Amino acid sequence: MKKVLQYVLPLALASLLLWYAYKDTDFAQMANDLRNANYAWLLLSLVPMVLSHWIRAERWRLLLQPLGYRPSAKNTFMAVLAGYFANLILPRMGEVTRCGLLNKNEDVPLDNSIGTVVVERIFDVILLLSVTALAFALEFTTLTNFFLAKIEQKNAMSAGQPSKLPLLLGLAAVGVVGLIGAWVLREKLLKIGLVVKVVDFLKGMWKGVVSVAQMEQKGLFLLYSALIWVGYYLTVWIAFKALPYTAELGLMPALVILVAGSFAMVAPVQGGLGAYHAMVSLTLVELYAQTKQGADTSALLMHTSQTVAMLVLGGISFVLAMAAARKRQNANTAQ
Repeated sequence: MKKVLQYVLPLALASLLLWYAYKDTDFAQMANDLRNANYAWLLLSLVPMVLSHWIRAERWRLLLQPLGYRPSAKNTFMAVLAGYFANLILPRMGEVTRCGLLNKNEDVPLDNSIGTVVVERIFDVILLLSVTALAFALEFTTLTNFFLAKIEQKNAMSAGQPSKLPLLLGLAAVGVVGLIGAWVLREKLLKIGLVVKVVDFLKGMWKGVVSVAQMEQKGLFLLYSALIWVGYYLTVWIAFKALPYTAELGLMPALVILVAGSFAMVAPVQGGLGAYHAMVSLTLVELYAQTKQGADTSALLMHTSQTVAMLVLGGISFVLAMAAARKRQNANTAQ
């Protein structure tokens, strides 16, 4: 039942977000726009996306080397693609899936590989914040005017409502007391089998986290990290050319849409479904004076093209990786 809820609840949230994003859309007009879209540009936009995933796999290999593991480029790339495929099925399952596949095909311990994925996520957050800062710098007037207007609107709506500060302070106090209690009882807690397993797993993860400090090719790691986001950016900018609504928006709006879409993908729904559509459409309407109809169509086309590509490439990679793992297991059994 719990596994069913883990799948159904994100899907229900995604459905609600999709309804909100498209409740006022003229679907007949959207269908006509989609028929007349330039799919050559859309297909071309997938090239930098796939290259970004390949670079991500190469960056992951760099993180694993200080731990003594040198997985093949093929298995690592397939594991990364399979991870994106898993995220489309169940949110946050991608990291576990790709680490599990690398464990099956390259004998990389699960806790170590998860630790390196934590490092990846830290650097991804840093780069997302950097890209966000760059977008603000390049589109300063447009973005600040938008957010200031939204803040004023929110303040006007919340005037006279009770403050939430006491509740927040209470939750913080409970958290502090819990941490102090865990520290005082740490010796007793460390005698519990489950706690010992969790601690050992966290130690393995930490070993993966600190691998970046032991890396010989730190410059290459940083270059890969930057190139991943360059690929994401090119994916959005090229996809703009597929529809007349966004074809003339240019380089800076593509950067802002990349930021908006990236934050939307953090939502706990399959592949950013619904959240991406709502966020990108809102950004196009509010910041770049696009019609709601055109913005809805653009968001749908960009998200669908990337999702279909990942379903196909990720699904194939998952099947191939599982087949390779089964073949490897049979060969080991026969020895």
